[in-house]
Amino acid sequence: MNYYELIQKSIDYIEAHLEEQISIEKCAIEASMSIAHFYRMFFAITGFQIKEYIRLRRINEAAKELHKLNMEESMDTKNPFRIIDFAVKYDYGSADAFSRAFKKVTGFLPSKYADQNNQYLFERIDIMENLFKEEDKKLLEKYPDIKVLKELDSFWAASYTAHSRTPENDAFEFLKKWAKEQGLLREHPGYRVFGFDVPDSVQEDGSYGYEVWMTIPESFEIQDEKVIKKHFKGGLYAVMSTTIGEIVSAWKRFDRWVGLSKYEIAGHQCLEEHFSNDGFENRNMDKEDRIKVDIYMPIAIKKNSDHVMKLAPIKVAYYREYGEDSEKVARNVWKVMLSFAQEQKLNPETSRIFMYNHGFGKVTKYWHEIMITMEADRTFEDLLVKAKVFEGGTYMTAETDLSNLASAWQDLGKRIALNKIKGSKHQWIEEWMLDDFSFPEHGIRICYPISDK
Repeated sequence: MNYYELIQKSIDYIEAHLEEQISIEKCAIEASMSIAHFYRMFFAITGFQIKEYIRLRRINEAAKELHKLNMEESMDTKNPFRIIDFAVKYDYGSADAFSRAFKKVTGFLPSKYADQNNQYLFERIDIMENLFKEEDKKLLEKYPDIKVLKELDSFWAASYTAHSRTPENDAFEFLKKWAKEQGLLREHPGYRVFGFDVPDSVQEDGSYGYEVWMTIPESFEIQDEKVIKKHFKGGLYAVMSTTIGEIVSAWKRFDRWVGLSKYEIAGHQCLEEHFSNDGFENRNMDKEDRIKVDIYMPIAIKKNSDHVMKLAPIKVAYYREYGEDSEKVARNVWKVMLSFAQEQKLNPETSRIFMYNHGFGKVTKYWHEIMITMEADRTFEDLLVKAKVFEGGTYMTAETDLSNLASAWQDLGKRIALNKIKGSKHQWIEEWMLDDFSFPEHGIRICYPISDK
């Protein structure tokens, strides 16, 4: 498992024990880390200290329950809730301690919370859903150890490069000593450590270069000629866990994976992430082959990753709305159709959601239509939603997300024109991938109509 999966395991453990006493040591065991290393990595990946996360999640659950109970009490005053019950349930020593913690987070005492319009919300963190892209199921079955990050965020780093026959050890030792002298190991607990071979640095005597990065705050000023402050812009990566001893075969496995995927190797920096504990502060040079490391392959979606999809005529439930405000119309249509799908108990595993609208041309009124596929023999009655057969057609498709939707359409149109693919007049569509007919979406497939001929 990579860093992200290990921290997710600890979060899953926390979520299952919010109403019990939670041991940080047990959380660290779930993540297969020492306590000190777990503290650092939890903060680095989630942005929250472990105890803060537990406290905020407990307050969130208590707030939801308090709001519900307060509403019920407005109708039944014979059974008032007791603050001490919540204190015991969420592992607080007293009702006063719970009330203080609740007010510090939400701004209100528990007894006054339900009277407020704004409700506190701190949902569980799902690292795999938030940070990783959904991959082709067949490819994931063949390479379950390789995951695609949505984006590795940019960061500032202190960089040191060593040139020798053992540059990794030399670079780690120097940067670790320097970081201790600067107080960074103590004052910057969420730091991460990355490294990589210096390109074209191998000499006849067997020496080569290795560069190590340690993340630092942007405001930190470096006063050492040997250590350089660098800004890394981030990027899209495939991630895999391995050990130093298996790193060569791991990179070869990456090469095989990328050949079968919709990605290609990109030009941004390849990286090896070393555990800050075993791989940096307490690195055992005598057993270096056993040291765990996450390797990051820089990738980009292949320019020729478009696919042809043939959609046969299919029965759909649909709703179209017109209006002066495009965004408002879209929100209303989504609300109507998703509510309809849930009320009708359509199968989210087999139903497909298609959307199209007025497009980019000039219109007198904006409009938006959503279709959801359903069984051919299904019947229903609804004031707004109607049934029809969508004729479908042949489409050139590409996968994207909401933030890149407009540019994805532009890129797909350019590639179709560049390859002289003949377009067609049947309806363009977007297929939206949602879990259980609920947002947020986890992907969008854009479908450009093309000719069969």
